[in-house]
Amino acid sequence: DADLATRAIPELIKLLNDEDQVVVSQAAMMVHQLSKKEASRHAIMNSPQMVAALVRAISNSNDLETTKGAVGTLHNLSHHRQGLLAIFKSGGIPALVKLLSSPVESVLFYAITTLHNLLLHQEGSKMAVRLAGGLQKMV
Repeated sequence: DADLATRAIPELIKLLNDEDQVVVSQAAMMVHQLSKKEASRHAIMNSPQMVAALVRAISNSNDLETTKGAVGTLHNLSHHRQGLLAIFKSGGIPALVKLLSSPVESVLFYAITTLHNLLLHQEGSKMAVRLAGGLQKMV
């Protein structure tokens, strides 16, 4: 399982960075499915390029399915120290803060929970949330 995920990741990164939003959306949903399994979740969080591609997908997409898949994946990664570090290093906090304005409940849940995990366990997150305007969004 982990082996398959590790082999699939470079291809999925390419798809997440595709020009075609439909392709990006499909890739985001596939990565989200993979992130639900422990073994492939580790493969995802061990790939800084993958985490960066997910953050980019959140930042650049207006497509709900893409956003859901990407932020759902980050949420799954945020239950692990290494995942938190990867999200933090990829500049995930501003992207997550932006999602706090989402009218979609699942997106909101994923964003809030992921930010919560970052704030609790990731050094430097409080300042990053502050700088991203997160405090204003939360009140």
